[in-house]
Order: sequence, then C-alpha cells, then structure tokens
Amino acid sequence: GSLRQAVVAALVEFHAISKEVAEEVAREPSSITRTYLSPRDYLTLIQNFVKCLNSRREEVEDQQLHTNAGLEKLRQTQDNVAELKQSLGEKSEVLRRKEALANEKLQQMVGDQNVAERRKTEAEKMRNDVKKQQLEIDDRKTEAQRDLDEAEPV
Repeated sequence: GSLRQAVVAALVEFHAISKEVAEEVAREPSSITRTYLSPRDYLTLIQNFVKCLNSRREEVEDQQLHTNAGLEKLRQTQDNVAELKQSLGEKSEVLRRKEALANEKLQQMVGDQNVAERRKTEAEKMRNDVKKQQLEIDDRKTEAQRDLDEAEPV
C-alpha cells in the first residue's frame, strides 16, 4: 500500500534529481560532454533497486532462519535443563532418604559394636575372676593336699 507508493515516489524523485544534476553539469562552461538520462536508465535504476531489495531480503531471511534455529535450540536447552532439574530434585530426595537410612544403619552398627565391646570387657573380667578363683582353688587344693600329706603318716 503506502510503502509501495513511497518507494515509487522516491525512485521517481531520485531519477528527476539525477536528470537535473546532469543538465546543470552540462550547462557549465567547463563541461565537455553531456549526460543524457533516458527511460532505459530509469528502468535500470528500478532493476538495480529490485536486485538490492531482493538481496537484502534474502540476507534478512537467512538471518531470521539462523535466529529462529538458535531460539529453537535455546528452547530445547531450556526444556532439557528443566527436565534435569526435576530429575535432580527427585534423585536428591532419594539420596537424602538413602543417607538417612545409611546413618541409621551406622548408628545401629556403632551401638552393636559398643554392646560387643561391653560384652568382651565383661567376658575378660569374668575370665580374670575365674583365673583368680582357679588360683585360690589351686592354693586351697595345694594346702589341703599338704594337710592330707601331713595327716597321713600319722
């Protein structure tokens, strides 16, 4: 609509200004040659403008495709990051539960070890007590045997 009309008006004005400048240069006394602008020159101007426009349009479309591809990759990356965050949250929860279970087992093992050490200490104490009692018994036995040995000959 209005953009097309503005472009056409600009091309016509550009051609008119070019024609005026060429005539002014031709009127100067130092000018040897004269430049003529024909309708063919105007058509060439339009063709060159269309070529430039198409070339620029292709560049913009290529840039837009490149930008859209980049945006799509960013969206995919964003989706991947969201999935990884969710997975990380789930795995962190599983890890917390397993750590709690491991700590519970460790506490149980430490408790069991403490019980075992107490039992070992008690067993050693009992062994020492039994040794003492055995020594006392041996002493008494020896003493009783001595008493018997002394009493027999009589």
